[in-house]
This record gives sequence, structure tokens and C-alpha cells, in this order.
Amino acid sequence: MTEADSGLGTPEPAADLDSILSNAIETHTPADTPAAEPAAEASPVADDAGRLRGPDGKFVAKPDSAAEAPDKGPAEVAATEPEPVVEPAPVQPIEPPARWTTEEKAKFAAWPRDVQEAVVERHKALEADYTRKTQEAADLRRTAEPILNAVKPYEGYLNQIAPRIGQTPDKMIANLIGVEYQLRTGDPHTKAQALYQIAAEYGIDLAALTRGEMPAAPDPAYTHLRQSFGNIEQQVTQLTSWFEQEQQRQAADQIRTFAAATDASGRPLHPHFERVRGVVGQVLRDEPTLTLDEAYKRAVAPIEEAIAAELKVRQEQATQANREAVEKAKKMAPPKVEAGAPNGSSKSKDLDSLLSDSINRHFA
Repeated sequence: MTEADSGLGTPEPAADLDSILSNAIETHTPADTPAAEPAAEASPVADDAGRLRGPDGKFVAKPDSAAEAPDKGPAEVAATEPEPVVEPAPVQPIEPPARWTTEEKAKFAAWPRDVQEAVVERHKALEADYTRKTQEAADLRRTAEPILNAVKPYEGYLNQIAPRIGQTPDKMIANLIGVEYQLRTGDPHTKAQALYQIAAEYGIDLAALTRGEMPAAPDPAYTHLRQSFGNIEQQVTQLTSWFEQEQQRQAADQIRTFAAATDASGRPLHPHFERVRGVVGQVLRDEPTLTLDEAYKRAVAPIEEAIAAELKVRQEQATQANREAVEKAKKMAPPKVEAGAPNGSSKSKDLDSLLSDSINRHFA
């Protein structure tokens, strides 16, 4: 047996420390053994109050981000998706007042919206005020109409005696109601004073009534005559009123005809009538015997005098300007000696000739 076979020969040199550690690790590592995977952590469980507890029973914090949150099912994902954005409803146009014309509604549509709102609000306020006033007028008419109907039969009589006693019909009615109020609600002195005043005003003899002396009944003929006179007086009043209205109508027709009168060429005969209408009326009130034409001539006399004076001034100014132009033209154009004129005398020319000679010399 050789030394090599027996192992007793010279030993090989020892390896370094890194080689020894590498050989040891390879020797103790099993071949083809997969690396161990880390154990999966147990998911936290929610208790009855909704709080999360870990495997050890301790509370754990809820995940605050999408990466830490546990996987969710389709239903849960759909529940957490953001709600769709709802578009605002389109702004409806403002309708103009119904009673407006088509042209006014077209203008309304072109206005800014704030102006439309202000106009509609103002129109509603005006309509509400008009409705309120109409209702008030209807209530007033419903209250006053019975009173007016009661006074209506005596309207002619009140108008007839009102000038005689110096009071208007409304004052007369107010006085009568005041006397009635005194007689019904006043003290004895006030009642006696009111009664005495009525007796004095209407010619009643209170002393005779106190003695029991009643006035004799009126004669039926007198009563009939009195009624007939009242009817005649009422008819005269009506005729007088109709006559005055007819006079006013005829005067208005005459004035319209007078103002529209023209001559043969169509020019107005009284061109200043509308301007002096008030003056014409005043002249006729002061002098009723004048005719309309005479009153018009008096009214326009100052105007015609002013026009004549203005025309005279303008005529004088035109004459003076013409004279000055002639003198100026004479100075600009020296006299031209004619061959046949004796002693070299020149023949005077008018303004047109002088101006023509001056123009000809200027353009020669």
C-alpha cells in the first residue's frame, strides 16, 4: 500500500475561512428545497359595533387608503362609486304681461333678464293696485247708490232753490241731516233751538201751534196752481239749459269753420287763429257784439304790426346793402369814355353793368 492509499502521506494545505463557511452552508442545505413563503396574516374581523379586531383580539385601525382596504365585491364597489353629476334645469324665459301687444312683447323679449323681472313685478303691483281700487269703487258705489237714488227725484228742485238760499245741493242735504241728528240725539235745549230755527226758516207759527190753532187747509185750486207753476218752472229751466248747450255747439261749429277757411288758392284765410284763439275769446267776452272776424282782426293786429315793422327793417337793410354795393362797384370800375361822348364824358351804368365790367376785367 502506498502512502497515498493509506492516507498517511503529506497533508494538503488548509483552505481559508470563506471557503470553509461556503462548504459548510452547501453541505447543510437540502437540494431543490423551495424557499418558505411567509405565513398569510389573518384578516381582522368586525364586531357588533363595526370595530375591527385582529387575530389576537385587539382593535386594529381601519385602512385609510384604497391600497390598505380589503378587496370588495362588485356590489360594494358599485355602492362606493361617486354619484353622477345632475345637470341644472334650463332657465325658463319670463313671460310678458298677457295684455301687451305683439310689438310690446317683442321688445320685452330683447330686454335683459333683470329688467324683465323688474317690469313684471311692477306690472303685477299695478294690477293688484288697480284691482284693489276697482273693488273699493264697487263697494263705494254699492253703498252710495241707494242714497243717490233716493235724492234723484228731488235733484231738479235742489238745483232750483240752491241759488236762492245761497247753498249748493250737497250743503243743503248735509244741513237737513244735521238738523235731524240734533232733533233726535240732542238735549232739550238743542232740540228746542233746532225746532225754532226750522219754524223761522219755513214760516211756521209756533205760537199758534202752541195755542192749538192749526192753519187752514190750502185751497185745492191753489195747490193745483202751485204744482202747475212748479212744472212750468222746471220746463223753463230745461229749455234754458238746452238753449245754452245749443249756443255752445253752434259757436264751436262756427269757430271750426272759421279756422279752416281758405282762399281760392288753398291758403288759410286766418293763419294765426290757433295762436290767438285765447285772445279772440277774451275779446268776444269783453265785447259780445263783435263778430268772429272782427275779434280775430283785433287779436292779430299786434302780430301784423310786428310783421310789418320787421319787413320794413329788412327792406331798409336790403336797400342800404344795395346802395353800398353800387358805390363799391363804382369805385372798383373807372368810368369808360365813349368815342361819341363830348368832352370825354362817360355814360353812367346800373349795378348789373358795373358788376359785369368788373368781372370781365378780372378774367381778361
